[in-house]
Amino acid sequence: MINIAIIGTGYWGPNYANVISENPELNLCYCCDISEKALSTIKQKYPGTKTTTNLKEVLSDKKIQAVIIAVPASKHYEVASLALKAGKHVLIEKPLATDPKQAKELVKLAQKKELILLVDHIYLYNPAVLKIRELIVNKELGSIYYSHGDFTALGPVRVDVSAMTDLAVHFLYTICYLLNKTPTSISAFGKAFLTPDNIDVAFINVEFKKNTIFNLRVSWLDPIKTRSLILIGTKKMVAFDDTKPDKVTIYDRGINKDIISPKDPSSYTFTFRYGDVILPQISNAQPLKIVVQSFIEAVTKKVKEQDSSMAVNMVTLLEAAEYSLKHHGQKIIFTKNHKTGILSFKKS
Repeated sequence: MINIAIIGTGYWGPNYANVISENPELNLCYCCDISEKALSTIKQKYPGTKTTTNLKEVLSDKKIQAVIIAVPASKHYEVASLALKAGKHVLIEKPLATDPKQAKELVKLAQKKELILLVDHIYLYNPAVLKIRELIVNKELGSIYYSHGDFTALGPVRVDVSAMTDLAVHFLYTICYLLNKTPTSISAFGKAFLTPDNIDVAFINVEFKKNTIFNLRVSWLDPIKTRSLILIGTKKMVAFDDTKPDKVTIYDRGINKDIISPKDPSSYTFTFRYGDVILPQISNAQPLKIVVQSFIEAVTKKVKEQDSSMAVNMVTLLEAAEYSLKHHGQKIIFTKNHKTGILSFKKS
């Protein structure tokens, strides 16, 4: 059994506590937060768990083998580095950090200490997303022309990071995983309506090799909660909607370009294909439970944790998008280190 602590019990931490309480491989020893009110709620539900506002108390306890970090994103680097230095395995909420240099430092520190550092990129553990990846790998969609997504709701509003940093990361890592590619460029445009200098809504454009493009809208200021992705392929199209019971819909639809005369390639017509609409059977397994189980397996050395380059690259993408946004939608071009897989960009 792994003795574990949760650091941060505000918005997402209680969900971890619930999952841990149902897992016989884990013992929730501590919950730590700066809010006494948040801790009192935890104490009522889990009376056998210690609660404290003192992070040092948790990290100095040698019985604690691992920690889950669910504090605000701006505190990720500080808390994660302290936990790793204390010899604790770490499962941390997205993004890994708010600065690429800090993200790289955390990865190096974990490697030096021979500790697990797993980022909760939760959609990579979503059975519906895994199904779409299977469709792409099996060439059922053909080549992907483009994709677009929406990640919106009415709150919660963050004060330490923008809506882009808070929300966009989810579908940025998801599209990179689905396409098995890293972006070649990114640009962003948005506005701050609720508070000055903190973007509430943003529109992000991402380019990949072979002309694949991705557009994403994120917002804290929207009446409808959306968690949707659509991928347009040369053979079929697929829609993912995490708010619906049937999360994946496959459309056997498309447009064929028919050459009228072989002697004149410029003479062509289009025909439209309307085939079946398929709702594949998708496992109802809870992604957060899969994340936690993956962390357990990584800690116990049964399997290797996720590729750290993706976690670092997501922080780089967010920084580049924020830079683009502040420079009137400037397109940011990425350079990829082919040895490490890490992206970088130059600020003009």
